[in-house]
Amino acid sequence: MAGESRQCVLFLTDSVVPRIVRHFERLAEESPFQAFLCLSDQTYAHSASVRLDHRSAGSRFRFRQPSRRLDKPRPFIPGTLDLLWLEAIAAISRKHAFDYYWVLEYDVDFSGHWSRFFDAFVDNRADLMAAHVSRRSGSQGWMWWPTFSPAPEVAAEHHIRGLLPVTRLSSQLVARLSEFYDERPCSGHAEALLPTLCSYFGMVLEDISGKSPFGRGQKWMDKPHTFKVDCAGMPNSYFEEDPSPFDRPDKIWHPVKIEGSPNYERKVLGIKGAAL
Repeated sequence: MAGESRQCVLFLTDSVVPRIVRHFERLAEESPFQAFLCLSDQTYAHSASVRLDHRSAGSRFRFRQPSRRLDKPRPFIPGTLDLLWLEAIAAISRKHAFDYYWVLEYDVDFSGHWSRFFDAFVDNRADLMAAHVSRRSGSQGWMWWPTFSPAPEVAAEHHIRGLLPVTRLSSQLVARLSEFYDERPCSGHAEALLPTLCSYFGMVLEDISGKSPFGRGQKWMDKPHTFKVDCAGMPNSYFEEDPSPFDRPDKIWHPVKIEGSPNYERKVLGIKGAAL
């Protein structure tokens, strides 16, 4: 259709167990957009794989730095996943031109055909998609606000946070973020930094969950039913493997922790000391 935006999907995983790979392949088959398997594992080969250079990701910008080393075996440092996203987007952009980049973590699932979700955003022009978006004034208890330090000129009225396990960035936002990270001192959790800077740049921010002033009424996830930080009651298999626990159709689910995936022991079995 003329005028449709060029979009793609980045599927991020730091584990390549067969079940996760099959999960990606279902996404790639059902998505109307080209999908890329973004890996920190340099030994696994897949026709759609994009290698993540975590050392480059940690040093690409002068001012946006990870809270700890982006290094093997666990380069996914909480709060700085945006560095890996931008690294993957930079790699993809060498060969492809896209207007929008979806980013999904391996523990995100959809209880229906993926095209049902993505087709709803074919003509959507928002620069940043996030879930459960709220202003700082409405989420004062969030644990990462004390370490949030955007550039001094970013006024408090722009301070916004959202959940980002499934998100979409426009190419314009990617360019502005990259420029800002290289020119202005800023630090903090990506779940605050990206929505805040999107607002500061005067760009469009939209809530996928549809339950905030930033939403359009399309409710793609139900918190706490399909979106649970503590993983309690969340399915431990993917939708394609066993649809029965996914009792709400056409919803985004997170985090779906399968056996063999990172954090399964800590999140599902409750074993302390498992790798973060």
